[in-house]
Amino acid sequence: MEAEEPSISSENARIAGLESQILNSQEIIVRLNRELDSALLRIATLENVCSENQNDLHEKRNRINHLNDEIDEREEMNERLKQELYEKDEKLKTLDNIIIQLKQHIKQEKVDKEQRQIHENMHCQQCQFLLDEFGKTTENISIANLHS
Repeated sequence: MEAEEPSISSENARIAGLESQILNSQEIIVRLNRELDSALLRIATLENVCSENQNDLHEKRNRINHLNDEIDEREEMNERLKQELYEKDEKLKTLDNIIIQLKQHIKQEKVDKEQRQIHENMHCQQCQFLLDEFGKTTENISIANLHS
């Protein structure tokens, strides 16, 4: 029995050592679990931040697309307005040309009218000579009657 006692003692010592190792391992596991929980919490926080960033990016991308669409619409409208302006400018040039032609025509008509009046009021030298030859005055026979 005495031989069994040292072996029981050594077994007890070994068991006590194993129990101590188990306790140390359990403490390490508890500490690692806390660190794991902390890391998981940080990961969850980072996931939330990333998700918020993705949402922000998505909203910004949508806003940029909307602004690009607005820019395209305005560029199209500007092109239409430029075309309308060009067409109106061409019409104005045409109207200016018509006005110039009308002014020239009116001026020419005025000159022609003045020349006709001068011509009508002017005694024809031949007619005056004939009237003088026959001793008639221009009061009785007008030169206009002679020309008709």
